[in-house]
Amino acid sequence: MLRLWLLLALAGGAHANGAERFDAALPVGMPGMTGWERIDGDAHDSSLEIAYRLYVNPELQGLYQVIRYRLRYVKPGSTVEKTYRLTEKLVWNETPGRGPLRCFELQSKAGEAESWRELQHASAEYGAEMQMVIRLLFLHRASPFFEGSAH
Repeated sequence: MLRLWLLLALAGGAHANGAERFDAALPVGMPGMTGWERIDGDAHDSSLEIAYRLYVNPELQGLYQVIRYRLRYVKPGSTVEKTYRLTEKLVWNETPGRGPLRCFELQSKAGEAESWRELQHASAEYGAEMQMVIRLLFLHRASPFFEGSAH
């Protein structure tokens, strides 16, 4: 059911603005996204703010095949909110309709280059990020603001 909802939500609308920078190299094995449509956005509700970038592969019209995002809780209250890592996340629909979404977290340690860590499918942290992606897409589609432009 979650997968079906994500696929339906991934076909959402377009708005743009996202001032957040998403310039880290992509995880190893991902395709180059030259020529893909890019939609930058910012969304928020009463508890969080999300900057995101959605990518549409021209061969898979109507599907956000890659989603990059960063969020912050406005007033973290729960243990989950207080312990959430404020790192960039990336969700890749590598095989639309044929396999689970791949989810990565950008990690950086003092004195070391940034690197992507893949979250294990069906782990608690993977499930939490899938819920966050659903929330992000809901906020994206519900936003009354359509500022900026798609790239």
